[in-house]
Amino acid sequence: MEDKLPKPIEWLLPILTCFIGLHFTILGVCHYNLSMIPGDLGDTRFNMYILEHGYQFITRQVHYFWGAPFFYPFSPALALSDNLVGSMPVYAIFRILSFDRETSFQLWFIMLCILNFFATFYVLKKLTNHTILALAGAYVFAFSIFHFSQFNHAQTFPRFIIPLVIYWMIRYFENYKLKYFWMMITGIAYQFYCGMYLGIYLSLTGFILFLILLSLNYRDAQRKCFFSGSNLYDIAFPLSVFILMLMPISIPYLRFYSITSYRNYNDTFATIPIPSSYFFSHIASIPWYKLSLIGIRDNCPWWDQTLFVGIIPWLAIIASIVFFFKKGFIASNIALFSILITLLICILLTTRFGNFTLFKWLFKLPGISSMGTVPRIMNMFVLFFAIIPCLFMNSIIKKRRTLWFSILLLAIIIDNSSQPSLAFSFNKQKAQARVNAIVEKLHKVDWKGKQAFAYMPDSGNESEIQIDGMMASQLIHKPCVNGYSATS
Repeated sequence: MEDKLPKPIEWLLPILTCFIGLHFTILGVCHYNLSMIPGDLGDTRFNMYILEHGYQFITRQVHYFWGAPFFYPFSPALALSDNLVGSMPVYAIFRILSFDRETSFQLWFIMLCILNFFATFYVLKKLTNHTILALAGAYVFAFSIFHFSQFNHAQTFPRFIIPLVIYWMIRYFENYKLKYFWMMITGIAYQFYCGMYLGIYLSLTGFILFLILLSLNYRDAQRKCFFSGSNLYDIAFPLSVFILMLMPISIPYLRFYSITSYRNYNDTFATIPIPSSYFFSHIASIPWYKLSLIGIRDNCPWWDQTLFVGIIPWLAIIASIVFFFKKGFIASNIALFSILITLLICILLTTRFGNFTLFKWLFKLPGISSMGTVPRIMNMFVLFFAIIPCLFMNSIIKKRRTLWFSILLLAIIIDNSSQPSLAFSFNKQKAQARVNAIVEKLHKVDWKGKQAFAYMPDSGNESEIQIDGMMASQLIHKPCVNGYSATS
């Protein structure tokens, strides 16, 4: 039972907790006057370009979505990377409200963090029936110190559907109502539209969790005719619809890979996390700054390896494992046990121990071979790291719950406290100025007989130059030879 909180606190506490999380993360990076943009002048602006292209498509300023006018004359250029279709309406709202491209991107980013927080809060409130406990888990999922390593990969932040998918899966195995299976399948499909990376990783972890839940509920499933022909048919139909839902977004990528090739395993191998990656903290962490000095003494891109989510989730994992040896604990905590086992299996599958890794076989699966950066699966794992402490505490704390859960929430906030000034960011006005300078030159060009342009200054960072040209191209609605993508 939940200790009843006064109604004003019931409403205000989630807003206050969310604001604290925003202050220590995205708002702290952007500043309250929105003068800074998280990330760098490379990947961040590429994501900004994709969102703006989507907005121009839905407002009929461009006519072919997949044919974004960069890498001219190659088409479909947008199949070279994530397309961000699922979260594009959020960005479009701010553009319709007359915010400029860069400010709309900042507001899109902030809104996604808010959506991630409240989606997780809703799910954990349903699972634990306690507001403060739900806030603790939501804080981990939305504002963990781990996310500082992701600010340069904005495409990983539209993931608010993931907590709902896991919740619908758990609910399905409680009553086997087909509506939860439908919602689960639809949610996974939607995540693909938000980002192919996380769609694939959600499918992988979701499939493992589904099998574990099914095995733990096997007798109950038999009793409720889960394996009957009619029920399997009922499940097969939404799975068929799932494939149809993915076709519009999958076909352009499949066509692209049919004329090129999938990623080389040896290139992906270098990105696979090693055990110390999970305790390698971002430099912005206040309590765990010393863990950021450990670094990764291995042949791998260290900047993608800061996967530490704070100490509290790890302590909860250890405590849960100990309690599983207690008679009857697993039977009364199937959801907790299933999520913990799923997390441990997935970490084992995606971790490298020296030169040995099970990911070598996982890489052979459809879709996985298109993944170039394995550590981004942590954006899926962080939900499990958020859920485990909440379900564990909900199980063992029977008295003075509000007090203990308040202590947990405060501890998690401190555990993830940070210095946002240490995150990668760049000045918005300066970024706009460098593009506007190109636009001014292009306005002086006689475009008669010319279909596209190439921006090629004598010096500067190559990636930033390419995106400068792309951003200018977008403003004057002319194709450019310049181009940038995750695969280029």
